[in-house]
Amino acid sequence: AGWTKAGLNGTIYMRDNGNGGQVATYTTGSGGVNGGSSIIAMGQGFWVKADNSGTPSLIATEDVKLPGASATFFRKSSPTDLLRIALVQGARRDEALIHFRENATETYDKGDALKLKNSTVFNLSSLLEDERQLAINSLPSIGCSRTIKLNLSEVTPGGYSLEFSELETLNMDGTS
Repeated sequence: AGWTKAGLNGTIYMRDNGNGGQVATYTTGSGGVNGGSSIIAMGQGFWVKADNSGTPSLIATEDVKLPGASATFFRKSSPTDLLRIALVQGARRDEALIHFRENATETYDKGDALKLKNSTVFNLSSLLEDERQLAINSLPSIGCSRTIKLNLSEVTPGGYSLEFSELETLNMDGTS
C-alpha cells in the first residue's frame, strides 16, 4: 500500500556496502537474491528500472511504512518453481535465481532483473541468448529438459562451489 508506479518493472536493487558492495535484488512474484526482499529499510537507498512503457514515475506515501510491533504481520505465500544458484568461496557468495512460471518468456521481460555488478565480490548471473546478464531470470515451464547458461565474472583463481537450493519448490509432475 502507498506505492504508485508507472513505466517501471517490478524489481528493486540495493547495494549492501557492509558485504563487499554486493547487490541485493528483489523482484515481485519471484523473490530475492543476496538478501533482497520486498521490504526497504528506512533510509535505505535503492534503484528501480524503467520498462520503456511510458514516462516512469514512483510515488510513495506515508502508507508505505510498516506497522508498529503490536500490529499483526500477515505473510504472503512463497513463490514456487524456484531454483536458487549460489557461487561460493569461503564466506563470500553471490546468487542467481531462476523462476519457472507460466507467463514468462525466453527473453527479457518484467519478471526478470538485470545483474548489477558487485563492486568487490565475484559475480554470478544467468545469461540470455542476447548476452544480457540476469540476477533473476523468469522462464517458461521447466519441461523435460532445459539448458540455462550461467555467467561468471570477476572470478580470481581459487576453489569455488556451486550451491543449488529451493529445489523443493519445483513442480516435478510435468505440469509446469
